[in-house]
Amino acid sequence: MEYRPTPEQDAETTREAYGKVVAVIIACAILTVIIGYFMWKNDPERTAAPSGNRREIAGPAAGCHLEIALPGGSADVLSRPQFGDMVRGSLPHGTRLDVRSVRVDFVEVGGELAGWIERRYTAEVCE
Repeated sequence: MEYRPTPEQDAETTREAYGKVVAVIIACAILTVIIGYFMWKNDPERTAAPSGNRREIAGPAAGCHLEIALPGGSADVLSRPQFGDMVRGSLPHGTRLDVRSVRVDFVEVGGELAGWIERRYTAEVCE
């Protein structure tokens, strides 16, 4: 004697299968959103997120320049003026900076390694 499910059992099995398929689709959609968010957040070409203080201030005085002031260390060059942002590279102590703009917390630098450096790692040097 061969077992055959009743129409009610067959319909229940079909509903369970479709429910599992829908659950997998929803899980994939959620993972896609999460991965997309982190890719967007870490995109170095994205415009800067609002920071605590975007106000520009005066740069170095006439006849002076800024340089990295971390004896025995180096300062990270960030892709955006935001603490903890993606690091593009590092500049060693004593490196003279090509300053583009100065903000309360960050200095925008140009040159081969363009980006933003935390202002606390710089010093004004007058000749």
